[in-house]
Amino acid sequence: MPGPGSVQAVPGGRQQEPVRLLVVLQRCADDVAVARRLSRQIAARLAQGFGAPLRLSRSATPGLAAVACARHAVPGVDVERIRPELLDTALRSAALAPEELALDGDAQDFYATWARKEAVLKAMEIGLALPPASFAVAPSGLQWSLARQDGGRSVWVLDLVVPAGCAGAVAVAIEAGSPHTALPAPPAIDGRVVFLQPA
Repeated sequence: MPGPGSVQAVPGGRQQEPVRLLVVLQRCADDVAVARRLSRQIAARLAQGFGAPLRLSRSATPGLAAVACARHAVPGVDVERIRPELLDTALRSAALAPEELALDGDAQDFYATWARKEAVLKAMEIGLALPPASFAVAPSGLQWSLARQDGGRSVWVLDLVVPAGCAGAVAVAIEAGSPHTALPAPPAIDGRVVFLQPA
């Protein structure tokens, strides 16, 4: 991954500027309302500290708040508490594409896939207007992977390292032809993940 302020050569002689991305994760009380409030507070501090043009995405699950902010891209972040007791055939069918259903993974796999999809949909700025079962996302591990090409944008996703019992992912949508991406190669993303101590 390029360091801060670095550029990479791209086809056509242009320079590829890195997308600036920051993900802030913070543990909190095991209450989704507390996590939502904390994610709003973190987002407000980031917006105040970094100013415009900053794009933000928030997520909260019992015990964990997440905020992603980016310049030169639209971020999407999602964190989920793994709850095997909620996982049934109807939920899997509503959330997973046929090729993902065929993998028949455990609850950890399901929630990791769901977090990737939710992050991608947030980065696309459409939420659940696109049914999650209508597209597949490959496991990204700890490397950026191309999740979707949507018109003039490419959407890249990365799994987050989160506390045990949770799943998380971050995505960025980058306009095609911008100096920040050169398909089919992964974009240059100057990304940082900060895990704050509980308040």
